[in-house]
Parts: sequence; structure tokens; C-alpha cells
Amino acid sequence: CGKKGSSGSSAPTPVPTAGWIKLTNSNTPPSIRANVGASTATGTTVMFFGGTDILNYFDELWQYTPTFISNSGSWTKLIPVSAPSPRAGGTLTYDSVNTRWLLLGGTDATIAYNELWELKESTPGNWVWTKLNPTNGTQIPLIFNQTTHFITDERRIISFGGEDASSVFNDVHAVDFTSITDGVYAKL
Repeated sequence: CGKKGSSGSSAPTPVPTAGWIKLTNSNTPPSIRANVGASTATGTTVMFFGGTDILNYFDELWQYTPTFISNSGSWTKLIPVSAPSPRAGGTLTYDSVNTRWLLLGGTDATIAYNELWELKESTPGNWVWTKLNPTNGTQIPLIFNQTTHFITDERRIISFGGEDASSVFNDVHAVDFTSITDGVYAKL
């Protein structure tokens, strides 16, 4: 609507412009890295796992909490129990049904992983990684740099694309968690 001017007409309401805002860090961030698995749950906290600086692969878990009012954010390095091996290109997605993050795949430049890991906060401030073993007699493919999303209504993760040491894929894969905790794998 807007405010009426002296002529009786309505001036248009300004529309905010969309754009990127660089957030300043209120504390020390992780070292420089690429191909990090990232995911958010409800709210604004974002979880990051792994990544590479070209020479090194990481198995670190970081939590980032932005404060948009001040265009800043803070980093917290989490120290979970039994982390997956260092890797880059794994995808992290949030399972809101079971209040957990799921890490799929990744690579350390020597090995492409077909692993599925669960990350849960067992008690406040205590994080635990657990390797899951989806059933169906077929293993998840050895992939990294895929796109993964958790579909809440279906209680499954869907993964598209990715690559291994020699090929890039356009396959779709799913792990169904409707009946068992570790899930049932299927290529769609």
C-alpha cells in the first residue's frame, strides 16, 4: 500500500532487494577448505563436516550460528565420538524426523566412500557419529560431490549425481528409513 501523498495518491512500498551479505566472524573460523558437507536444521544453525585444502582432508565437525541483525556469526568446533575418516565431497543432510544429520559418501583423493553416517546429539553438547548399514543386498555406490536431500514425508534421503574416480553420474539413489533405523537402499 504505502503512504498517501499530498495529491492523494499512494506511493509504492519499497521492496527490499535480495542479495548476498558477507557475515563477519566473531571468533576464529575453520581453516580454508573446499568441498565441505553442509546442512541446516530448524533455525539458523549450520553444520559443516570435512573438506579439503587440496593437500589435506579433514574430519572436523563445525557448527556456525549466524546473527543476521549484526551481519556476523560464530563458529564452534564440535568434538564428536568416532568421526568418519577425513574426506571431502560428502553430503550432509538433516533428518528432522529422527533429529539427526546424515553424511553420505565423500573421498580422500585415494578412496571414494559408499558410507552412510548418522550424527546425533546424545545429550546436550555431546555429539556421536554412528556408521549405518542400509540393507537390500546392494551397497550404496562409491560416490562424492552428489546432491542429497532428506524428504520428511517419505522418511528417505534422495541422492542425485555425483562422481567416482573416473565418471560423473546422473543416477538417483534413495535410502528409505520408514521401517528400520539403518535404512533400505535402492537405485531409482
